[in-house]
Amino acid sequence: MLKLSLFCFLKNINRGFKMATEAQIRKRKSYIMFKKIAQMIKQGKQEEILKFVHKSIDERNGYGSETNSVYAEQSMNLVIEEEFN
Repeated sequence: MLKLSLFCFLKNINRGFKMATEAQIRKRKSYIMFKKIAQMIKQGKQEEILKFVHKSIDERNGYGSETNSVYAEQSMNLVIEEEFN
């Protein structure tokens, strides 16, 4: 853990970011999202992971428009159908 923290510190100090504490990081939406994904991976819930990632991107307007969001959901559903059914 220390090696990773040092790497993150050195990487971010060059970009003007101060190093956050682990407690601060754990409060972030991104940490909560990655933690949930990691837990689902451990449980072997591949289908749920895809749906969760799509929902997380969509909630942050990551697709840029409703049309792109719908297209992404259609793509995700086809992948789920092909891979898991």
